[in-house]
Amino acid sequence: EGSVLGLLVAWVVCVPIAWFFVQLAWDVPGRSAKAVGAAFGWYGERGTVAVTHSENVRQGRGGQERHCYGDFRPRSGGATVVGVRVHLEGGCAQGRMVEARLLRKDTGSWLVKHGQDEAFAGTGAGTPLVLLVFMGLFCLVVGGPFVVCAVLFPLLMLTVVVQRRRGKNS
Repeated sequence: EGSVLGLLVAWVVCVPIAWFFVQLAWDVPGRSAKAVGAAFGWYGERGTVAVTHSENVRQGRGGQERHCYGDFRPRSGGATVVGVRVHLEGGCAQGRMVEARLLRKDTGSWLVKHGQDEAFAGTGAGTPLVLLVFMGLFCLVVGGPFVVCAVLFPLLMLTVVVQRRRGKNS
């Protein structure tokens, strides 16, 4: 019974850690992959953006960055999405119209909040690409063993129990 108990304890430790890393991988690299796809025109809702304004946004550690905002009109019809952050090349002149892909906000995550709609017009893939690669590798290298543990340990426990029953019946 000692080996089954040991496997059970290891499994109980692995499951919450595995769940955390699966959720982290879904939130950060998953969202980043969508942003990269939108920037390259592979993912997201198609439409046009009318640039409305730009403003300085405070970044971490006191720095500021100029962000562009606009209103997104879906190609398929439907309501215009107002106040979208726009990633585009060639300046942020008010009234400028560009073809773009919309990535809608996602506030359903308990780990990372993506609380702003973003439109990509051929740019904006840099930071998401770095997050996709490095956070994806981090989740794979650090969280991968816990996910394997959470999946395989129940099978190992079942194997040990079956082998013990065969040994008692022999």
